[in-house]
Amino acid sequence: MRIQVIIYISFYFFSIQGCAQSKEFRIEKYPPVSAEIIEKLEKKLVSNPKNTAVRNDLIVAYIKNRFYEKARNLLAQSLNENPDNINSNYLMGLVCMRQSLPDEAKMYYEKVLSLNPNHSESIFNLAAIAQYNSNYEKAKNLYQKALEINPNDGDAHYNLAILYDKRFFDYKNAMYHYRRCVDIYRNKNLKQQLVQLVKNRIEELKSIEESG
Repeated sequence: MRIQVIIYISFYFFSIQGCAQSKEFRIEKYPPVSAEIIEKLEKKLVSNPKNTAVRNDLIVAYIKNRFYEKARNLLAQSLNENPDNINSNYLMGLVCMRQSLPDEAKMYYEKVLSLNPNHSESIFNLAAIAQYNSNYEKAKNLYQKALEINPNDGDAHYNLAILYDKRFFDYKNAMYHYRRCVDIYRNKNLKQQLVQLVKNRIEELKSIEESG
């Protein structure tokens, strides 16, 4: 079951030049939770430790505020009670990624996919981990699988375009995914600086194709 406020994470994004950028998390578009709200949730959980709804709300609040160790401790408790909870495994994967523990994150995402093979966020994040580890063929296949489930995932189109552009030198497919990325981001009024970079790269690739 997906949490109400959907938290997406791209483990590593790559620049148009093909160099690894700093970690960028899709969760960052959500504002932090106020200290007052967190305090209220903590008090509720102390008074009723078995209230899983409150615990889940607190976990999400901790993640949004980058209190990753606190989130990890609560998630460990949730997974001890129910090891097959998809949401808890997914969130633990997110926390592991933010703590720079990709191997642990991979384990939790694979657990999610054993329970729900069409969990697109887990597939995307496994693709990002494979891409970071230079396993480009695996990353490509996973991004493609994520797009079969969610064709409008602009980040998947973007990362796949980077692979086609900088690793496979398949400029035709790169341009297709860059264009899809631009359409999705533009329609959602997201990442306008990146949109302009992508549009510039599309023009460069068109010139390469025409001259080649």
